[in-house]
Amino acid sequence: MERRSRFGDQVFRNIGIFTSRIFGENSYAKNRIFDERISHSQVVTGIQKLADGISLADFKLSKSAQIGYIIGLTDLQRLDLARLNFVSMWATGQQSDVVVNRAAGSLFSQWYQKNENPQRFRQGYQTALIHFMSGITGEKGFVNQMISKIHLLSDDDRKQYIERWFTNVHLHLGDLDPTMSINSSNLDLKHSQDIINFLFSEIDSRSLDVDQVEELNMDEGPNFLPELSIPTNLIAELNYQSPVETAARFIKNELVPMINLVHVGLMQWFSTNVISKGNVNLIGIPNISLSSDKDYLDFPESIDELFARCGMFDLSEYSHSRSKVRDNYQLNYSIVMAGNEPLIDRFGEPIRINYGVLNLLYNELEDLLVNEIIGMVHKRRDFNLRKTKQGTWSAGSVLAPTDTSLSSKTNFVVDRLFEQVGKLAAVGQQHFDSLSYAHSLSSFVRYLKDDQWIEIGDDFSKVNKETRLTLYWIYQSRFIDTLDIEERVKLP
Repeated sequence: MERRSRFGDQVFRNIGIFTSRIFGENSYAKNRIFDERISHSQVVTGIQKLADGISLADFKLSKSAQIGYIIGLTDLQRLDLARLNFVSMWATGQQSDVVVNRAAGSLFSQWYQKNENPQRFRQGYQTALIHFMSGITGEKGFVNQMISKIHLLSDDDRKQYIERWFTNVHLHLGDLDPTMSINSSNLDLKHSQDIINFLFSEIDSRSLDVDQVEELNMDEGPNFLPELSIPTNLIAELNYQSPVETAARFIKNELVPMINLVHVGLMQWFSTNVISKGNVNLIGIPNISLSSDKDYLDFPESIDELFARCGMFDLSEYSHSRSKVRDNYQLNYSIVMAGNEPLIDRFGEPIRINYGVLNLLYNELEDLLVNEIIGMVHKRRDFNLRKTKQGTWSAGSVLAPTDTSLSSKTNFVVDRLFEQVGKLAAVGQQHFDSLSYAHSLSSFVRYLKDDQWIEIGDDFSKVNKETRLTLYWIYQSRFIDTLDIEERVKLP
């Protein structure tokens, strides 16, 4: 019950923060006002507080509203990911011309202008979007169900979830750098083909790869179609489905392939770019909080950024379709496309897809990794710091993991990093004994760059302050207890 309560609190906070971002209300006060309003309302809400739309009574009395509803459902059959955020905004009550123009499909303007009551038509159209979004972001919608299932996992289930996630991705991708295109990754032909086949299978799958959430219950949500009273000849040629059928179709054809690639890309990024023997900053991660850890790590902050930075998702060279652009998922899932060309803003830059509320799901997966694995990094780092201070750390004692789990890889990477930097303790002791030790962080950094006591890569500027402090602590560790308190390095 306590976990469920905490999840409810998080949902309310997410509503406030996300809605404030949409509405341009960036102040803490406005976030809190919205948060409190939702928390104490009688309305059952999910990730988003959707608008009410036209009432059923008014809908029954208005031919224009009924036509608008049908046109809205028809336009939603051709909805893509780039338009979804604007549909979401209109469904939450945003009424600006920019929002409406970007949310509306091609039929909206045609029918709006010739309708006898444009206002009622527009209300009916918006209501169709609201009913559709109920299946995506409502209380029992797709996004809310996924976040709930992930968030409410037990501690053991979270660990197992992550290990299965890593095993599935690592089995197919190995240590492939996700930022590189597959054809420039120096892989042998068979390995390249295996990776390509795996990625296409994730895209072509119509079932979620995200473990624990493979079965979502799409309940029948709001639906005004049974209340139609307009002549059938007016709508005979229109291709539409009920809101829940439309939402299910969009989830299957648009969301699931994208989320499957997010699942692959996020784990591959984490297991190669973050948990990496080349990432010396890993040993300096401050043991403070989840938010500070995420800021500290080089993590793509959103879905569009993940795709923009992952060159492995450009499968255009291996496309079996007539248009190579179609299978460039790095482009198609990060940039708004107009046909086969990127849509350009007034500054000449490609316009990024704003995934809006879907980024809450991305953040939940990201938090899951950071919470579990970076916590493991902290423990292993602290264990090795104690051994370094005691003088019991010995180079060459690090053994390769005997299994392919992410936890084993994490411990191995941290140990290898300490094998690399642990010699600073002996250097520091030698300098202290000869009365030539570095008395400040700046002098230590200068010595470190000039004398190259340890190998930390070609670009020392990428070693951040927290890691420099940790390295300085290792340098002082053998004699730190003899120093005055103000001279002792404090670990970040």
